[in-house]
Amino acid sequence: MASEFRLRVPAEAEHPAGVIIGVGRVEAVTRKTAFRPSRWYMGETGLWLADRTPIQPVVCRGAQGLWVLPDEVLRQVRAAWSVAQEAAR
Repeated sequence: MASEFRLRVPAEAEHPAGVIIGVGRVEAVTRKTAFRPSRWYMGETGLWLADRTPIQPVVCRGAQGLWVLPDEVLRQVRAAWSVAQEAAR
């Protein structure tokens, strides 16, 4: 699946847990139906992402559901996103 999004998956030894590895924009939210099974759903709700950008990992302890990033983590993610945007040009 990572190759579909042009992502390099690190080897397990270099695969950190508790990090943010990308940024995307939620373009749509849909509900799964029994007639449309899909690997893209975890539970009943699917988030359709656009403008996906892999970034250098930023350490962040996660949480269940949607949650707000701490200010310092948000600053680091924005900086990493800016670097990734410049590299893509």
